[in-house]
Amino acid sequence: MPSRPSLRKHSSDEVGEVNLVPLMNVFCILIPFLVMAAVFMQLSVLDVVLPAAARETPEAEEEKPPEEAVPTLNLTLAITKKGFIIAGYGGVLNVGGVCGEVEAVDEEGTRATYIIPKRPDGSWDFKCLQKNLVRVKDAYPDQYGIILLPEADVKYQTIIDVIDVTREYKFVDAQGNRNSRVLFPSPVLAGGVFR
Repeated sequence: MPSRPSLRKHSSDEVGEVNLVPLMNVFCILIPFLVMAAVFMQLSVLDVVLPAAARETPEAEEEKPPEEAVPTLNLTLAITKKGFIIAGYGGVLNVGGVCGEVEAVDEEGTRATYIIPKRPDGSWDFKCLQKNLVRVKDAYPDQYGIILLPEADVKYQTIIDVIDVTREYKFVDAQGNRNSRVLFPSPVLAGGVFR
């Protein structure tokens, strides 16, 4: 007796349809969410010069022609556990303190240092730091760079806050208008411990 043909359809002959409705539902929800999230996210870039990995060889230094000695102020700001230390090398940093910080001048008179201690509650005194930096900028208007020397255990957010303070001074003038003044727009982040 002959067998009866199967009533099942063969899967190789049939092409199935993909149900795209759930995938479209996910995109309808995901796209507006991503667009709204992108509006609230802001990125900014700070121009910070990092120290070079290697020094020049002594032979390359000998081949350079001698340059004229122009006295410049190498402004350095150390961020320590105890507070800020503002130092000037090359030119004498003689701007006077404004917040009761301690001033120290070395025996040769080539380096002056201002020490801005932390507040009694342990927070950083950014206002005093900025007042001193404004006075340094008034005394040395052609100075655009500042070398930042943070200690190893200083938090990253503190370094960013210091960079913000050193780059720009925002103030309200006598007429009530908000103004800003560029202080030291080219900070150099250096490694090592300030001594």
